[in-house]
Amino acid sequence: MKWQSWNRVLGLSSRAIFLTTQRLLDVAAVVYAGGDSGPSITPMVLGLLLSTTLTVVTMRAHWSGLRHRAHGTVVAVVTSMLQVAAVWEMADKVLSGGRPRPKYRAMDPDASQPLLPLASAPDPSSNPPKGSPGENAMRGVRKLSICNIPQAFISLWFHMGLLIKGATCSTHLSVAFLAGYLSLSFGIADFVLYIWVDDVFVRSNKKLVTAHYCVEIIARLPTLAFFHYACKSKKGPWPLLSLFLLDVSGTSLLLRFARAHKSLLDSTSTSRCANFLFSTVVSAQLFFVNVVFFDPGMHFLYVNQVFYVIKYLEFVVMWRCIQEAGFLSPHSRWTVDIAQLPRGWYQGLFLFCLFFLLLNALFVWTLVPQRRREKDQRYFTPVHGYPEPVPASADTSRLRPSGDPAHQRQLHGLEGIFELLLLLSKVHHPKNRSRLVMAILDELWLHALPWEGIYQNEAGARFNLQVSDYGILKCSDHLNAGAEVLGNVSKGHLEMSDGRHGKFDGYQLVWSDGSRWRRVDEQRWHQDLKLILPQLASALCWDCHTPQWPWERKVPGEGFRRPLLEFLVEFAEMTQQRDFVCDLYWALVCLSNQEGDGKTSLDPEPCTYRAVRLALVQVLLQGSSSGQDFYILAREDLYRQRELWRQHMALSTAVRRSHVGAALKTQVLREALQRSFAEARGETGEAAQEDEASLRMSSSAPTVSLLSPRDATGRRVQVSLPVDPTAQFCGTVVEESEVLSSKQSPMMLVCRMKKSVDGPMPPSPSPCEPELIERYLVKVGDDLRQDQLMLELMSLMGRVWQAHLLPEDVQLLQLAEFQVLAVTPNAGYVKFVPESTCLTEVLRHSRGNVMAWLSEHRPKSMTVDTVMDNLCGSVAASCVVTYVLGIGDRHLENICLTSSGHLFHIDFGFVLGDDPKPLSPPVRLPAQIAQALIASKRLNKCFKLAKRAYLALRPFAQLFAALLQLAAAGAGCAKLARQPMAAVAGVQERLRVEEEDEERAAAEFLALMRESSQGFASVMIDKVHAAGLFWR
Repeated sequence: MKWQSWNRVLGLSSRAIFLTTQRLLDVAAVVYAGGDSGPSITPMVLGLLLSTTLTVVTMRAHWSGLRHRAHGTVVAVVTSMLQVAAVWEMADKVLSGGRPRPKYRAMDPDASQPLLPLASAPDPSSNPPKGSPGENAMRGVRKLSICNIPQAFISLWFHMGLLIKGATCSTHLSVAFLAGYLSLSFGIADFVLYIWVDDVFVRSNKKLVTAHYCVEIIARLPTLAFFHYACKSKKGPWPLLSLFLLDVSGTSLLLRFARAHKSLLDSTSTSRCANFLFSTVVSAQLFFVNVVFFDPGMHFLYVNQVFYVIKYLEFVVMWRCIQEAGFLSPHSRWTVDIAQLPRGWYQGLFLFCLFFLLLNALFVWTLVPQRRREKDQRYFTPVHGYPEPVPASADTSRLRPSGDPAHQRQLHGLEGIFELLLLLSKVHHPKNRSRLVMAILDELWLHALPWEGIYQNEAGARFNLQVSDYGILKCSDHLNAGAEVLGNVSKGHLEMSDGRHGKFDGYQLVWSDGSRWRRVDEQRWHQDLKLILPQLASALCWDCHTPQWPWERKVPGEGFRRPLLEFLVEFAEMTQQRDFVCDLYWALVCLSNQEGDGKTSLDPEPCTYRAVRLALVQVLLQGSSSGQDFYILAREDLYRQRELWRQHMALSTAVRRSHVGAALKTQVLREALQRSFAEARGETGEAAQEDEASLRMSSSAPTVSLLSPRDATGRRVQVSLPVDPTAQFCGTVVEESEVLSSKQSPMMLVCRMKKSVDGPMPPSPSPCEPELIERYLVKVGDDLRQDQLMLELMSLMGRVWQAHLLPEDVQLLQLAEFQVLAVTPNAGYVKFVPESTCLTEVLRHSRGNVMAWLSEHRPKSMTVDTVMDNLCGSVAASCVVTYVLGIGDRHLENICLTSSGHLFHIDFGFVLGDDPKPLSPPVRLPAQIAQALIASKRLNKCFKLAKRAYLALRPFAQLFAALLQLAAAGAGCAKLARQPMAAVAGVQERLRVEEEDEERAAAEFLALMRESSQGFASVMIDKVHAAGLFWR
């Protein structure tokens, strides 16, 4: 027989004994206290019936370690009726050695498709999710403790009433009070630890959480009971009821205030009523004990900030009322008529409650914040040195070998650039800023271009180039590895030791003697620089360098240099990426429209995003004036994109000013599209108007039409949308464009587009390329910066997978990312994913059969197996990214599915651990999707893919943390702005960076993924959301 260690046995037995003692004494109180003058026994009877029923349901399905199956109905009914279920469960787990139920494997041994792959299941002796080593043994007792919370509260209130009203202060009464108090404290602590909050802090501080609630309950409930019974004889229950209503109203307003910035939640009167009901229900139980104190969500931020201040004021008011009721005189002289207790008993009770109140304040404002700061600081502090890119797990055969230095260096280089940008944001001295900018430029030139690779010269000979982290280049003959030539990489140029000089443009190496080396592979340039462009744009406000030599280049119209801006423009010119310049311009437009403009009291006037944006326009103006084609085309692109944005804002203004329904607003939109909006002026903002003169090629430059972009001679004009600069805009389909039914009246414009298969948009329109129909959403009144940040993080995760997983896994782990562009902090574009439908509509039309819907709507060029493979990989990728980023509000309306089988998520209004719905699962795998994967026999494969994808991200937790720290100021994310340390720590917690066992970390994540497809909470969230949509 395998025995648990003594500390586990003590923890298990103490809970079970106190729980059983409390229930047996409650039964005795019901039997023998019926004729007393104490409190009514009716609530006690109802509480016993309810808790007994819950115990039967829980015990019936719970796993028995001795029987190797569930306890069953007979054992559940007998032990629950005799009130010994907790002791029975304790004995079962102690005698069985705490052997867990094999929850990682299929329940049915004959099942053809296990819910979790057997190869991915951890050893049965390993620790289960969110638990200490004794969690398997104590899970059943914790369940019973949570079921007993209502009865424990009634028992504690009942016995406090007997003590206060002067009943015999016997040993029985003292033991009953103590058992009820501890049972309630343990139950609430278990509810918070295992149901309400799921993060590393509460899991690693279980004793602190339990001690906090033990102190809070004894500091709060005796005072409430004494206040009730002291005032009841003269004024009845009204004093306590009035205090309850005032407290609940104030707490509910605080909850509503935390959710007020989410305008979509209050779009209708029905949703406002539903949110008020939710706030009231949560506030009612917060009157007695604060179960949301350890919840890091933003919706409880304001409540936790003032909750205990209000409760301490209520403490003073209640004891003042008790004193005026005659129980406690100002001079400590007693006038007690209803109790024959020793003199000073009430005085002792007051001092007892006051002591625990002060102890509770110590927990709330000192111990818990200090422990949380230590935890956040541990995750927040940058780790020096790069982690190993390949985790030591059982799945290393599926990861790329660690001998691929190029991919490692690219991702590690991004992390180094992020850390330098963080230092730049905190430095104020101009010289230190200049030095940091130069260091950043060295890193950018080294990592922005794909130097390494195999090249072929004009004679057909091949050469292999390798670059170290310090810019040292080694060139060797591909056939003769011994013939090596060393060199150096500096600002886009190569300087070889044999005297040769060359320049790399992303396509080929051009040497000083005119010879050219062409890359053998198809890679032309890396997209890493474009991936981190928002962070580089944010750093441009510190990009001011005073020239020290006469020959140093200056920004036109300014007396200083902007080295980082010069690099970005030069990189775009070198690689011929006009879309890179467009993205940079619109990022600066959004930043210059933000309040504060990234400026401090120590910053001079040039250190603003407005000045940087104007400097970019001047650089384009100077380049086009000198006749350089790249600058001319980039300037034309920006001018026409700005014209499209101006007209879209004019359309939005006309639609929003028409106070009619969505259907009539659609008619207004279509009529406005038919008319000429060439001279209309919308809410373009100051940025667009300031740039108009510099971007306009001539005074007679034509205005771009939304219907068909042609000039005055009828010739088609090359133009693109700001959100999609690589595709050619060919016009708007008026008949299919509409205004969506929402509070902000977003416009869905259906556009005809041409996309070049060779990369960027060509300099002139191509009549041979076919037109595609794309849908774009123009939103005014919503902040899209948070969505843009989440998509950037997802792209970075995809980059990690591309570098560290096998190509067949990367091909499956695809995220159908929709494009988002925040032009201003409250307006922007969203590009729809083609042929996509929300999961609610899919289930409605297919009657819940996702596989049948995919078979019916799949493209003719794709087989069913290919579509299901796409579903398998996209589900795995979506589960990983939404879990790691803590994306909440994952109902079926926010999950979409394409006809090719790609599943993706939209509407990132709640991120980094926030969720408007309590008890929401951290991972969202809809049961209908899981059933489709089971039917196609791909669920096993999906979990394996998710495991490899999750393990590949863990070594790069610091990379994601650095990006979040950079984006904290201007990302439009409330939690990231208010609590940057907690938000960053939450991402690293979900990646389990402190867990050394890779198998354990993966098993915990897979268990959450499994539970999300079977859990009752996910189903209830979908049902509640569907009911809200029905009543809207």
